[in-house]
Amino acid sequence: MIYLHQNSGFLRIICITPILMMLTLFLSARTTSGSALYVKNEFLIESNIFEDSTKTQALGSQLWFGLSHHYLSNRQTLSLKLVSNLAYYNQHPTENKSVNMLTIQYRYSFLHKLSFQTALDIYNKQWYQNNNGYTSNRCNSGFAYVGQKNTLFIGGEYQYHRFPHFKYFTSDYSGLFVHFQHRLSEKSFLALKSSWHSIRYADRVIAYTPGADSLNLPFQKDEMITYQIGIEKRKNPILGLQLRYMINRSNSPGSSFQAGACRFFTSQKIIGIYTHLIVDLQLKKYTENLDRVVILSNPDPEQNIQNQILLGWDKPLNKHFSIQGKIAYIHNETVYSRIFYDKCFAAIGLMYTLH
Repeated sequence: MIYLHQNSGFLRIICITPILMMLTLFLSARTTSGSALYVKNEFLIESNIFEDSTKTQALGSQLWFGLSHHYLSNRQTLSLKLVSNLAYYNQHPTENKSVNMLTIQYRYSFLHKLSFQTALDIYNKQWYQNNNGYTSNRCNSGFAYVGQKNTLFIGGEYQYHRFPHFKYFTSDYSGLFVHFQHRLSEKSFLALKSSWHSIRYADRVIAYTPGADSLNLPFQKDEMITYQIGIEKRKNPILGLQLRYMINRSNSPGSSFQAGACRFFTSQKIIGIYTHLIVDLQLKKYTENLDRVVILSNPDPEQNIQNQILLGWDKPLNKHFSIQGKIAYIHNETVYSRIFYDKCFAAIGLMYTLH
């Protein structure tokens, strides 16, 4: 269930009305559909399973399940995608967990070039032995204009992050975004994106500093502005480069920061093996360096990818089976700002796909 703040009437309409409308329209529309699913079992080794300074190494295994379904008609498109993951560590059962991700996307074309688009993303992560977990919901809706070479998408977005066992991180995001894309050639394009978000914490007062009044402290509120530019080539080899700049202003001492990030990715087929390379780099600078203030900036450092190098490969064996593997190095912030952890991991597994 998506939680909406009492004062977010406009965002409530953005998130709920499109979903009800698309379901009603699809009941009466003639559609074509297609489905695909996959199951993958892989074994892995990690150098720091707790994403902290302990550097606890462990062997583990993961079971992946994916399902996608697409509905198409003259004016409408609906796609659903579900990915589930079960992770097991024999020597560290407290880290055993499941992850479930559901994405629903809908598009309705009013005219030849004008369409309404909406998407709903639900992410849930649950640790078994600790009975701990959280859920993140995101909904965005807007209007898209698709020309011969240019595409413009303008809309609003709402996110809610619920942490039942650690309410300090419970928060909601609401904001606006503009996405512009220009086709440079048949296989390449340039993309620009800008967004503004207001972030509110339901149970986090601002950080207390020595000498300040510790009574009646207000709740933390942030404002984040993001600018992004990217270029991509969709032809073997697939290449992409994205540059992103973020400004976060907060009423809590020590939480304001600026960050610049770069992502490079490439994918190509080499002697029958599909290879993928991803490089994420981020430089982050906090406005204030308050050593005495403990700032919890990141509820799940495993998901907050800032710096990583990942190499993956996929070797098809036949129509349904393939062997996949990946190795990665990660350097990210822990749940505490300005404190980092390092992790290396490697995995290999067998995947079954059915279309």
